[in-house]
Amino acid sequence: LIGLSLSAMRRRVVESTGARVALGGASEGFLGLMPGIVEELLLSLDRGQPVYVLGGFGGAAGAVADALLGGAPNALTLAHQLERTEGYADTLAAYDSRRTEHSDWAAIDYPAILLRLSEIGPAGLAAANGLDEAENRLLLTTRSLDVAVHLAMTGLSQVHDRDGAG
Repeated sequence: LIGLSLSAMRRRVVESTGARVALGGASEGFLGLMPGIVEELLLSLDRGQPVYVLGGFGGAAGAVADALLGGAPNALTLAHQLERTEGYADTLAAYDSRRTEHSDWAAIDYPAILLRLSEIGPAGLAAANGLDEAENRLLLTTRSLDVAVHLAMTGLSQVHDRDGAG
């Protein structure tokens, strides 16, 4: 399964980085177990890393931003992915059949992903990323690249200073 290889690669990347900035990304037609940006963000959140989601530019990051703001983006539903991502039903079936042998492999559960993101929300992002809740709401929705870059850089600077690296 290529999805397992992509997931392993994403875990490695997250383990070797200290923060995640997400912009765009395919929200359908992907090759993995879920859209790559979504998986990377969930892994980063699991590790308590600072996360900056530039959602106003759409794509998978836009869907995550919508969910973080309490929405229910269609792109983060199983029905949408089965309809729009060629071979996804087969990918999930193969994963689920192998998952029975690996108790540590999580189910691909879109309702649980949506719930988790809505529970994290801008306040949960603010707890780790050096921005306040209002700044996170702006970052999740702005379509201004200047504003988005400024906010991400501000947050990264705050985290850097807070963690004693500066």
